[in-house]
Amino acid sequence: MSFSRSSNNIRLNGSILSASCRNKKGGYHESCLDLDEYIGNKQGRIVWAGRNFSRSSEEIVLKFDHMLECKARDSNGKFHLNSIDLDERIGNVDGVLKYK
Repeated sequence: MSFSRSSNNIRLNGSILSASCRNKKGGYHESCLDLDEYIGNKQGRIVWAGRNFSRSSEEIVLKFDHMLECKARDSNGKFHLNSIDLDERIGNVDGVLKYK
């Protein structure tokens, strides 16, 4: 299930994604996920299946509840504006944010 469509109060603090996620019984559960465990920086591009993107990125923001946007630094020190759709790989599993 798309986390952004089944959650509210979605927010990002650094690399930590937090939300109140709806569970199977219709209640909400507060859940957090560290995106640094799943997103990396490859030559100034943020990519899935990497790690620690936030260590080489700045201006990390969440847009439209599911779009992560940041400026990621390449090996030459230049920053590149990037975005990645968190709904592609982050889901809500019975009230808990999970990487899928």
